Amino acid sequence: MMLAGAELFLAPTACTISPIDHDIMSVRSRENAAAAVLVNFVANASTPVPPAHINSANGNSVATDWLGNVVATGQTAGNTAVEGAFLASFDIGKLREFRRSARGQVLTKPRRHPEICQLWKPNGTAADSGPWGRMTAPF
Repeated sequence: MMLAGAELFLAPTACTISPIDHDIMSVRSRENAAAAVLVNFVANASTPVPPAHINSANGNSVATDWLGNVVATGQTAGNTAVEGAFLASFDIGKLREFRRSARGQVLTKPRRHPEICQLWKPNGTAADSGPWGRMTAPF
């Protein structure tokens, strides 16, 4: 999606989100030079959650910028998620400026590296598939 120009990834979910998931979103943001928001379901007292799904309602939503910095999280009271709408702001102008930088260009305009997978034709040009018949990426 980033290669097609996406600047913000929205990932709605209804599952247990742990601090490791926050780290994963942070890494995804950095490697795609895009902001990301992981939005989770939160149960409240007036909406009973079936026992089989009790762990899927822990809130713990997170928003990260294109550098992987956490800019907003869902609130908790102790170990209990707080229901509510939480806002995250992203400076799209700065994101676009980053994408124009040398590092941003490396992330948003990847090159083939056929030497990594031994994807060479006998004439020295890149092959369309490797030794195991797998296709190379189309970019």
